[in-house]
Amino acid sequence: AVDRTLAAVYHGFEDNPLDVSLTFGRQAPVDGDRFSVPVKLRIPLFKLAIFPQADKSYRGRLRLLVSTRAENGGVSPIRQVEVPLNIPEAQILYAMGQYYDYELTLNLPRGRHQLAIGIRDDGSTTTSVLSREVAVGPEGQ
Repeated sequence: AVDRTLAAVYHGFEDNPLDVSLTFGRQAPVDGDRFSVPVKLRIPLFKLAIFPQADKSYRGRLRLLVSTRAENGGVSPIRQVEVPLNIPEAQILYAMGQYYDYELTLNLPRGRHQLAIGIRDDGSTTTSVLSREVAVGPEGQ
């Protein structure tokens, strides 16, 4: 997943077997030349490996890998976030027809950036990798 995320940040590689969608929210100035850039991921729950537990719930886990490359070529280290999924047994049938929405906010300097996000379903080891260019600053708002 790390190698695929790096391929995405450098070369725009994409592969999306989990059918994840990515949208950007409204940017806001943070300080100086930096802006907060909201990123929303929408993941169909039926594509994920979610397993029954003894406590009458269903659990799964996603791992998000995020990296950005600035127009000057600088690449951020890959940041990883674990996202636990916990669905009560009574809601599992309904949940399988829904989406899991996850929002993250990037703090980026003004300019053009290549964003790469790897979404790994730890239960099935299926990984989607998305790559998008984003203009940060007044032109991107």
